[in-house]
This record gives sequence, structure tokens and C-alpha cells, in this order.
Amino acid sequence: MIPPFKLIDQSGAEYDIYYGGWAVSGSIGVIENLNPQVKKEGFLVFDVPPHNQYFLKVSGGYWSSEIALIRLSPKG
Repeated sequence: MIPPFKLIDQSGAEYDIYYGGWAVSGSIGVIENLNPQVKKEGFLVFDVPPHNQYFLKVSGGYWSSEIALIRLSPKG
């Protein structure tokens, strides 16, 4: 299963994936499976306040203690 993704804003607040995002064409659902060595592309959908600085928090998986923060740049 896909490990949890979260957005973190500049104040440290964490946001989960928007569960209604499955309806967005090309989105990756929270209960999809990923196989090792298989590439997967798509969108993660979050419902967050605009105009904040966000970081995408990714992990090595459910049983991994490894995490990384990826700074996101606003598009527009």
C-alpha cells in the first residue's frame, strides 16, 4: 500500500490527503498498491489553505522510520 503522505505548512500544521481526491483524473488513491521497482505517476490531492508555504512529507513506508521533507513551490 502507498505510505502516508502529508503536507506540512510553515507553522508545522500537518494535512492529510483529501479522500475525495479519488475523483480527480490522474490522482493516486490512499489505498492503491505499489509494487517494488514499478514506476507510478499521478497526483496527490490535498485540501489546504492557499498562500502558505508547504512541504511534502514522505516516508520509506509504513514500517520505516525514514522521512524526508520536499519543499513545494507554488504554481501560478
